Amino acid sequence: MIQNAAHLHLLLNHLPPVGVLIGFCLLIAGMIARSRALRAGALGIFIACGVLVIPTNLSGEEAEHVVEGLPGVTEGWIEHHEEMAEVALILTIVLAIASVATLIAEAKSPRVTKPMLAAVLIIAFVDVGVLMITAHRGGLIRHTEIRGDTAVAQELGHD
Repeated sequence: MIQNAAHLHLLLNHLPPVGVLIGFCLLIAGMIARSRALRAGALGIFIACGVLVIPTNLSGEEAEHVVEGLPGVTEGWIEHHEEMAEVALILTIVLAIASVATLIAEAKSPRVTKPMLAAVLIIAFVDVGVLMITAHRGGLIRHTEIRGDTAVAQELGHD
């Protein structure tokens, strides 16, 4: 049973980064193997992640209210995560839209899709990085064991 917005956010926040990473690997495999099924599967995963990133982001807004008063949690850690989460939200939705367009194009004319697949692959590659940074910054909010590096503290302006 979901207890509060922070709990919901913790349940959802792993899905977009892991999903986009799996989709990225599947898309590469599909391009190498020239498998339409693998490519379509990857695009489907990207679309699902584009949908899931929305409630993930919305639950994050509510989760902030749950954790902001907890010991060791600062507005700076939350804000740093939130800024990257906005980029991840937009980029993952763009990836989903590009995936829908690619699926439609492939159904009409498979020859047109090669440049579109290349574009989706590049967007997915960037999105994997953005989502991983977002996840790391989210972990910094409550996981003090990963805050020990002074480089991380300096990056966040907490020195």
